Amino acid sequence: MSISLVTTCKGRLEHLKTTINSWIDFGPDEIIVVDAQCPDGTKDWLAANHPEVQCVSLETPSFRVAQSRNAGAESATSDYIFFVDADIVLSKELKKWIEENLKLGSYYSRKRNNAYDGIHEQGTVLCHKSDFKKIEGYDTTFSGYGGEDHDFYFKLQRIGAQQVDVPREYINSLSHSDEMRTEFYEEKNKFKQSIINRSYSAIKAKILSERPGLGELPKATRNQIWHEVSTNIKPDFENLEGPLTSIKFSSQKWAPEPYYLEINHQVSVSIKRRRK
Repeated sequence: MSISLVTTCKGRLEHLKTTINSWIDFGPDEIIVVDAQCPDGTKDWLAANHPEVQCVSLETPSFRVAQSRNAGAESATSDYIFFVDADIVLSKELKKWIEENLKLGSYYSRKRNNAYDGIHEQGTVLCHKSDFKKIEGYDTTFSGYGGEDHDFYFKLQRIGAQQVDVPREYINSLSHSDEMRTEFYEEKNKFKQSIINRSYSAIKAKILSERPGLGELPKATRNQIWHEVSTNIKPDFENLEGPLTSIKFSSQKWAPEPYYLEINHQVSVSIKRRRK
């Protein structure tokens, strides 16, 4: 078993300086840091202080964590890829636990007791590289803070990968502000971004559930869903209610030649407010 640890860095060099020694102690076969045009000089700092760490430079006008993680995964040479955020501290005991509990067909993330427990450690996940490739990695349509990790896990589960809980004490995050989390994203309102991400993910999941043989939606369809959802969700949350999007798609089934069956679907989605 070999493990490539992959992280992204954009304005998080101070976190990286604190966490990287715990990653080295964890003992992966390689550490890959994706420098997404970090304004802190991450590439130069790594070259001077940790030349053993591979730094991948990503030239991008806007920061998308999904794109950065995919870029790191492309450079990974190990059997498993361990995605770890720059603010995550790993326990020395984690490597031994993984070796004792590792099995094919599973992915590993921090144990959570409820939706809010470990919310800032959700992006930390270990999966087999072949599974990563099967699901085409992270969905780069996601823009803004959060959402891409849940979508990633959903796609892993669609190919039959089983989620395994990593004990909570092995994965911890450094405390920092929401302003830092959203600093390099266009949308600064986490509540609005959460509604957009959840809506997009739910629509994707519904369409994919109708097409079990499809691992991911075409990029054009994903862009359409994202555009319509993000356009229809306004910052005036007091009046946020109404239709978000209506997506039409079709599939074909076999019929005796020269015929085939065309099955048309339509998914219409609206956002509603709970009534007290």
